[in-house]
Amino acid sequence: MPNDFISDADSRNRLAGLQNLLASGERSNTLCPEKESPFASFSLLWGTPAGTTQIAPYSFYELFAEPASQEDKIDSFLQVIQNLDDLNSIPKGQKKARALEISRILRDFGGYKGLKWNVTSGIADPYMKFMTRWKYPSYQNSFSPNGRFKSLEFPDSSVVVDLPHFSASLSRYLDCYSDDCALPTEWASWAGDMFTYAAHLDSVRTNDSLSYAAIRDTALNNIGGAHPRYSKFFGTGDFYADIDARNIASLINNRNLSLYDAIDRYYKQKEFSRFITFVNSYGGWKKFAEKVNKHYFFPLTVKLNPYLLEISKRAFMNKVLKGLLNEIGLD
Repeated sequence: MPNDFISDADSRNRLAGLQNLLASGERSNTLCPEKESPFASFSLLWGTPAGTTQIAPYSFYELFAEPASQEDKIDSFLQVIQNLDDLNSIPKGQKKARALEISRILRDFGGYKGLKWNVTSGIADPYMKFMTRWKYPSYQNSFSPNGRFKSLEFPDSSVVVDLPHFSASLSRYLDCYSDDCALPTEWASWAGDMFTYAAHLDSVRTNDSLSYAAIRDTALNNIGGAHPRYSKFFGTGDFYADIDARNIASLINNRNLSLYDAIDRYYKQKEFSRFITFVNSYGGWKKFAEKVNKHYFFPLTVKLNPYLLEISKRAFMNKVLKGLLNEIGLD
């Protein structure tokens, strides 16, 4: 590998370590670490960014193993987070910055990449991304929109979390959590989905010849739901990804948790209520409602039917309110 692959001195030092790793042939059985694959030597050729070719060993279990249950899937997801964190070059005390780097990599693997997302939440560290592909070659496919980690499902409820969407939203919240961001943070989360859904409602209303009253009921009943048409662009996977990304970012920001600990305590230990945490992250219901009502998305806003935009806002808040009332026992 040529030494001019990365130019700065720090990256040259890391590159030397990378070359040693390549020479050692180290591999990983990440997703099923307790099993030693009889197919451990199975390999394929993989091109490096420098244009050279190295052997990237794949674990049989990395490629084909499926978690036996949703709990096992969360454990596997946590193991991925831990493995990526071990590759992180940012000082361990900087938990938010380390979490951001991990979320950027998973964001890119999930298809949220390119100039738009580089501007939205920053560029994934090239060295860490390269090391991830080398040590854990199945991750890129596993976290793609059709991969085995495309979502987290919770059988005891209707909740589905779209993980690529979650990683993209989380990367933005970790990049800029406050209201002082030049680019409004929620554009990469629920606000972006809310405005896209309003545009979709216009198409549904026209194609189905629905009245405004009917389209209002359609939105109220289907936002955050699973209907193939009426929930499109803001279905259950997107809705819960937006909510949970905000909550995980809040735990990292306000409780100084690592990404691993935040996900463990939120999804596995279930220490935090989803909608209570979400609404409180905005300072209570009144401030959350004000945030939604005042949100704009120029230039899309000026192109939207204002009544359908209002319907979309009300449907989103109604879905959050239902979840909140359920958690406090007032549903």
